[in-house]
Amino acid sequence: MIKVLHLRSSATISGPERQILQLAEPLRRRGFEMGLLLLHRRRSAPSTSHPLIPEARNKGIEADTVRVDARFSPQAISRIARHLKEGRFHLLHTHDYKSDLLGLLAARLAGAKAVASARGYTDSTPALRLYKYIDLIVLRFFSLVIAVSEDLRRQLISARLQEERVITLHDGIDVTAFVSGTEERGERLRRRLVDFEGQPLIAIVGRLSPEKGHRYFLESAKIIQTIHPEAKFLILGEGPLRAELEGLAARLGIKEAVSFLGYQRDVAGYMAASDLVVLSSLREGLPNALLEALALGKAVVATRVGGVPEVIIEGQTGLLVPPKEPQRLAEKVVWLLEKPEEAAKMGERGRVRVVSAFSVEGLARKLAETYRQVLEGS
Repeated sequence: MIKVLHLRSSATISGPERQILQLAEPLRRRGFEMGLLLLHRRRSAPSTSHPLIPEARNKGIEADTVRVDARFSPQAISRIARHLKEGRFHLLHTHDYKSDLLGLLAARLAGAKAVASARGYTDSTPALRLYKYIDLIVLRFFSLVIAVSEDLRRQLISARLQEERVITLHDGIDVTAFVSGTEERGERLRRRLVDFEGQPLIAIVGRLSPEKGHRYFLESAKIIQTIHPEAKFLILGEGPLRAELEGLAARLGIKEAVSFLGYQRDVAGYMAASDLVVLSSLREGLPNALLEALALGKAVVATRVGGVPEVIIEGQTGLLVPPKEPQRLAEKVVWLLEKPEEAAKMGERGRVRVVSAFSVEGLARKLAETYRQVLEGS
């Protein structure tokens, strides 16, 4: 069995964490044993409170945390290196800028090879721009960098990463496991959420941070309400912009129509309860929420950014709009609300596309091949 240690700086379970969890079993069948190490700031809660730890262990993944007391922690590097050696891991796989930097140095200390997954960057603050700059340098020293979309791969190559060391592996989803039981859970949640039968529910899923474009979702909701005043809007996710977005909803006069639901474990249930799903992002790698919505057969309206057009075939598996254009976003949502039969057909075509082109089994097969090539030095 080849052992691969995944390193992630994480505070909760979001898209990248779900990717790691669902890859464990299909990779195990292909001869790879997964380990997981989470980086935590000292001010964070104890490791036992992190929802990823028990879920990972339930899947047979050796999971633990490393506490870090600063953005750059020599002690953390030493602990990661020791974990690699004592666990006899053959390969390190990192998943974000912090784990890239600390993990690369730890892998060098432990004499292990390292690969990194790149999911895209945000430029909303000077600190994030600095982290991006550093990460693009750090990534040049990995054996291989895995971009989650072809669009991101082109960006990385433009940032002077060696073309032959950057590949594209789209994220995948275990459709059967994700949709299991969602019909019943979705119906139960819908009865709780709607005020009357047939009331439109429009959902958006993602961290409440600038790059997700929730401001434009709310502005489009205001426009949608002028045509469909009965519509309700569900916002699933937490983040630094929550208070600001709640204030915006109040100023727009749609506070009563918008539910800020925070972090929800049952994302699939809430999506299943909704009539359609919106992504208003300003930038993306390849959003897992998009794959999840399509897996449920939901009609989707999404912004044409990053890897989104690599998933959505315009007019066939969803509708695309430019970013920062709430009017266009609202028009597409209204079109789908008023053409439920076409929305259902679009959702079914999206489901078929995800099953055929974005399965977790397909991703695991390609990832196993990639790991072997790196370990063999080819």
